[in-house]
Amino acid sequence: MKNIFRFILLISLSFTACNDDFLEYKPDNAFTAEDRIANKADLVTYLNGMYDALSYSSTFGGQFALISELMSDGVDMSRSDNGDWQAHYSRTTDIFLGTTRTMMETAFKAIGRANNVLLNMPRITDLTDEERKRIEGECKFVRGMVHFEVVRFFGQPFGYSADNSQLGIAPRLSYGTEVVNRATVGEVYQIAIKDLKEAASMLPGTNGNYATSWAAKAMLAKIYFQMNDFQNAYAYADDVIENGGFA
Repeated sequence: MKNIFRFILLISLSFTACNDDFLEYKPDNAFTAEDRIANKADLVTYLNGMYDALSYSSTFGGQFALISELMSDGVDMSRSDNGDWQAHYSRTTDIFLGTTRTMMETAFKAIGRANNVLLNMPRITDLTDEERKRIEGECKFVRGMVHFEVVRFFGQPFGYSADNSQLGIAPRLSYGTEVVNRATVGEVYQIAIKDLKEAASMLPGTNGNYATSWAAKAMLAKIYFQMNDFQNAYAYADDVIENGGFA
């Protein structure tokens, strides 16, 4: 009996003394972010992915416009039996609802890709200073615009409380998976304004199908109008209309 006990003890000690590296499986095809975003072409691919997320049906491709109408005063939902739509109409939606979940997921996918570009851009060596400035401006444009649009769905409107301390959304200003607490509506608005002002100063007036300084100024006009700050709303809108070269 003593010999059996000693044998069991010996086996137990041998296991505790072993390194547990043998439990880690390293796939042959594994690669790091540094491998995936190694040059300008890779970075531009991620930048395009940021815009791609904005075009999804769950964001600016349709659902943002649809849900905005459902939450307005001009819709009669008495004849609709669509549960998702009814939940948004009655302000009883939650994260388990398909439309809500896809809106949040895709919107923050665009923000995440913007943050990922900003994170990796400093180590990309084949970018000119002008390209770095433009790409940073595009990322901040998207990040600011999306934060503003999403907080309007999932927070009481600006002006609901005197100091706008009502809870809004959890803003993402860096790339990562850590839990971020919800910020107030006032804080999210200031985050969006800061990003868009910086974007307006970094972006060119013409940029093909991509964000421009005029787009950033137009978004600022929209935000200030939502805040009932009509002086700033007028100033930015007037600048775009009078100086943007648009028909």
